[in-house]
Amino acid sequence: MAAVKHNAYALYYADALLKKDPEIVLAAVRQSGGALTYADEDLKKNRKIVLATVTQSGMALRLADEDLKKDRKIVMAAVTRNGQALYYADALLKKNREIVLAAVTQSGMALEYADEDLKKDPEIVLVAVRHSHGGALAYADEDLKKDRAFIMSAVAQSGYALLWASDDLKKDREIVMAAVTRDGQALSYADEDLKKDRDIVLAAVKQNIHALMSASDDLKKDREIVMAAVTRNGQALNYADEDLKKDREIVLAAVKQDLYAFGMADASLRKNRAFVMAAVKENGKILRMGDMFTFHNDREIVLAAVTQSGDVLMYMRAPFRKDHDIVLAAVTQNGRALNYAGPLLKKDRKIVLAAVKQDSNALRYADASLQNDPEIVLAVATAMAAAR
Repeated sequence: MAAVKHNAYALYYADALLKKDPEIVLAAVRQSGGALTYADEDLKKNRKIVLATVTQSGMALRLADEDLKKDRKIVMAAVTRNGQALYYADALLKKNREIVLAAVTQSGMALEYADEDLKKDPEIVLVAVRHSHGGALAYADEDLKKDRAFIMSAVAQSGYALLWASDDLKKDREIVMAAVTRDGQALSYADEDLKKDRDIVLAAVKQNIHALMSASDDLKKDREIVMAAVTRNGQALNYADEDLKKDREIVLAAVKQDLYAFGMADASLRKNRAFVMAAVKENGKILRMGDMFTFHNDREIVLAAVTQSGDVLMYMRAPFRKDHDIVLAAVTQNGRALNYAGPLLKKDRKIVLAAVKQDSNALRYADASLQNDPEIVLAVATAMAAAR
């Protein structure tokens, strides 16, 4: 008894007589429903034990005797725990509206196992759609997939439901707008003509930048649409027309939002010093990228980069980690950048003071000679108090 309470699967090793003991088996299935696998076959017909089993693990309904799969209370307990357990229910209970509603409320995709008549029930299908991110609509009756009012309700729950709508409804502007407003990626399921609709595409990319991938080629050239996308997520630049990857303002907006958008910009911009200078002012981490090594010797660009993102100092060459102005700019933005400063600058009071004011933890990187300096210790205490 103690063993199965600690680990239900200890029942597997029990003597045959113990596998027939209702109390021992009940203790095991209360700990883990799957333990019913190892119980004597007669106990799989025991209503009390099976009810305890499916209450703990709905899918354990598969282990029950066939007669108990017809038991309404047992099946209700199972699908309430795991809607997918409806698969193991008796066919008559798959026609039971209350049981199916409980199943799809727990797992919308359980609609697959419902009786065909209940797949025509708008309320049940809508609940299933809500609890499956729209996927359960795949199992709905075909007539519901053609019903405009129903599909409008479905896409309001989940834009993904548009995938399962009839072809005619995928051409319906109002339905598609509702879908992409809910989930921008639903644009991929819309009729091709609506992928050319500027308002729909703009609404879609504002909700999900990956929707730009499904837009018509002409709209991938639309500056306002692409700007809306990259402002939300810089990596949307990947889906833009090649000409817009040369657009300085769009690329800067993308880089400001996401470092890696810089790698998606046209090569002509990535090699342009003036543009790189503007870009590192938006996101200094750009200098970490492989093709930026050319600019690692450019003091003005390095200074701009560490001013925006102090920890970039880690990737800079030794001469710049010994440069007073560069290190001061870095630690002012990120105190812990002191870790990457040259040894002499870790003894510099001005630099250490700036670092600990920005982050009290930077003190650990200061030279030992300054770690007990009264002014620096006071700055650390002030920074710690401000952080509380």
